[in-house]
Formats: sequence, C-alpha cells, structure tokens
Amino acid sequence: MPVTFTDRFVKSLEKETARKEFFDAGCEGLRVRTGPRGLAFSQSVRIDGGKRKRIAVGTYPALPLKEARALVGSGAAIERATAAPDEAEPAPQGPGRHAPRAVRDEARCDGGGRAA
Repeated sequence: MPVTFTDRFVKSLEKETARKEFFDAGCEGLRVRTGPRGLAFSQSVRIDGGKRKRIAVGTYPALPLKEARALVGSGAAIERATAAPDEAEPAPQGPGRHAPRAVRDEARCDGGGRAA
C-alpha cells in the first residue's frame, strides 16, 4: 500500500531492522527499503516489455527525501542505470580472491612475491 513519504515518516523507518519495502504515493516509482544495513531509496520501472526492474537511487540520510524525489522525477536514476557500458568508466579491479596465490601475492607486494 502506497504511503505519502514525509521526512518524519522516513526518519521513523531508521529504527526498523526487518526488511520491508514502502512505496511513495507522492512520487510514482519511488520506494524505500528498510533492513539491517539501513534505508535505501530505489526506483521501480518497467522495461523490456513490462519486466519490472529496481534501480538504486541512494541511501538515507546521505540522500535526503527531497533529492531522492528529484532524481526519480527527472529520470536521472534511469539514465545512470541505462548508460551504455562503453561510456562509463569501469571500476578498477585487482586480482580476485579466486586468483592463484602467486598472482595475488605479486599484486599486493613490491615485486619478488614478498610482502613489503
């Protein structure tokens, strides 16, 4: 059931540790999800022939309700999520935990395979 989000309502959800999801009646597509790690804003959209997708917008209180509504209302969250992969810079990645030990050691050492 949609609820009209207010700053007071969202702030009251900070105490919630169970995973729950609330929909904003004042801004179509805006959701807030509660859980042990805090509150997260997301946008619900339908893409590819009606398939529902949730797009992360930000976390509360780092992203206030007013800014979350502005991002969802302007479509900025969708643009960020659907940007072409070649336009976005890839995140730097080191050797994964499943890489051979010698590769991991060399990546975190000053040559020679010994820790610096």
